[in-house]
Amino acid sequence: MTGLFRCPLCTLPLHAHQASGGWYCDGKHHFDKREPGFWGFAKPAKGKVQGDSRAELRAKHFLLESGILMPAITALAETVTGLAGTDGTLKALDFDCGDGYFSRALAATLPKTLALELQAVTEAENAAFAAAKAKGPAGISYASLKSLPYADGAFDMLWLMDKALKGKDGLRVLKQGGLLVNLAQGPRHLWQLRQYIYGDLSEKPFVANLPAGMTLVSERAVSFTLDLKPEAALVLLEMTPYAWRLKDAMRHQILRGDFSALELDYRIVVSQKA
Repeated sequence: MTGLFRCPLCTLPLHAHQASGGWYCDGKHHFDKREPGFWGFAKPAKGKVQGDSRAELRAKHFLLESGILMPAITALAETVTGLAGTDGTLKALDFDCGDGYFSRALAATLPKTLALELQAVTEAENAAFAAAKAKGPAGISYASLKSLPYADGAFDMLWLMDKALKGKDGLRVLKQGGLLVNLAQGPRHLWQLRQYIYGDLSEKPFVANLPAGMTLVSERAVSFTLDLKPEAALVLLEMTPYAWRLKDAMRHQILRGDFSALELDYRIVVSQKA
């Protein structure tokens, strides 16, 4: 990992501290490895917890680990393999990784002949704890997404899973000609759940909102249905940007709903850094 990390405070290269497993720079900034195994490049959060609580993370973890999103994971693995090949080395970053489910599942599905060097970063301390505890293949960093602890152009590929790209630093660490693989929500995603939130819900065409400096390479639709209990459907909805619109009355209605044919609709959008 020599040359991969840089100090998020002064941008000098980071050196590994063999005894502690942490990092330090020549500017005398030190970053420790925290239990259960993630690097702390941001100060521990004080007061209100950023992101999900540990109880919420556990609920989402159990739902995702049941394999409900495997059609999307399989399609992502096919896309990444088609771009990276089946051998050689791929340096990838799971940006805003949450508890790391997507990168763990995707890494497990890629060809074993592909030498994957994987890092994952989140600005939510509880998520970093959960991702490290899961003991996946990625090195986990807790850091500001606006000041990433990685060198310029360090990665061949960025993975952005069901989230928007925050800030410009993600593209800084992507090399020239590097690829952004984005799993984005399609027009029909969680349609039956969103009807509880929007009374006048109407289907709109999908538009790939590419970051500045990125050129579209490909777009692929991945759609499937799930048979879920209302409690599981609600957990799935809580993982989306729609969750902030939920009111208690809506939650009670959802818990009485029928989600035996819940639509999941994704787009895998690949773009390239010019």
